[in-house]
Amino acid sequence: MKNLIKVISMSLLGIAPLFLANIISNIYYNLMGNGIIPNVLCSITYVIVTYLLLKLIITKFLKQPLNSFLMTKFKLKKEWVLMGILLPVSIIFIMSITLKGELYFNKNVDYINIIIGIFMGMAAGIVEELIFRGFIMNYIKSKYGVFIGILLSSILFGALHIQGAYNYTSMILLLVGGTLVGTMFSVMANYHHTIWASITLHTIWNAIMFENIFSIGTTINDRSIAGYLVKTNNTLLTGGDYGKDVSIFAIIGYSVVILFIICQFKKRNSINNVN
Repeated sequence: MKNLIKVISMSLLGIAPLFLANIISNIYYNLMGNGIIPNVLCSITYVIVTYLLLKLIITKFLKQPLNSFLMTKFKLKKEWVLMGILLPVSIIFIMSITLKGELYFNKNVDYINIIIGIFMGMAAGIVEELIFRGFIMNYIKSKYGVFIGILLSSILFGALHIQGAYNYTSMILLLVGGTLVGTMFSVMANYHHTIWASITLHTIWNAIMFENIFSIGTTINDRSIAGYLVKTNNTLLTGGDYGKDVSIFAIIGYSVVILFIICQFKKRNSINNVN
C-alpha cells in the first residue's frame, strides 16, 4: 500500500513540471510577442524548464542519478531515425491507398505556421518523453518492475490525451491508441537503455504526422500543404476527433513495432544467456 501511495504521489509530482513549464513558456511567449523566433524560443524554454525541474526532483529530492531514469548523455542512432521515419510514412501511405478518397493540394500555405507547428510538436515530444518514459515509468519500474512500469505509465499517457476526444468512440480510440504508442516509446527506451531512443521516435513522429503537412480526414484542411479527403465517416478507420494518430492503421503500426522490439529483447537475452 505504501508503494502504491508513493507511485501515485510521485506520478503527480512528475506531471507537475509539464504544467509549470507550459505556464512559464507561455509567459515568456507573451512577453516576446508572436512570430517564428518567439515561438521557437518558447518551445526551447518549454523543454529546458521541464528538464531542469525533473533534474531537481530526481537529484535533490529523490537523491538519485539521472541515469537511473534513463536520462543519459545525448545519443542518436541511424536505426532510431529510420524507424521514426518509416512508421508514420507507412501509416500515411497505407491509409491513402486503402481508404476511398481524393488527394488535394493547397495554395497560399502559411509555411511559417507550419515551421512553428513542427517545432512545437517536437518540443512536446521531448517533454512527454522526459516525464512519462523518463521519470514516471522508471519510478514505477523501481517499485513494481518493468512490465507494470511500462503499463501504468502508458495508460496514464493515453488518459491525459483524452481531452482531444469529443465522443465516447473517439475517447476509447484515443485511450487505446495513446496507451499503445506510450508502450511503443517505453519498450524503445528500455531496450536501448536511454530515453534518447524514444525521444528520436517521438519527435520525428510528431514532425511527420503534423496535420498541416499532410492531412487525412473527412474534411479539407486548408492550412495543410496537401491532404487526402477520406470518403468515409468510420471512426475506427479515420481516428475520429484525434485523427490518423489513433486510427486502426496507427494502432496496428504501434503493435508491430512493439512486437518487433520485444523479439529483439528476447534475441538479445538468448545471446547473453549463451555467452
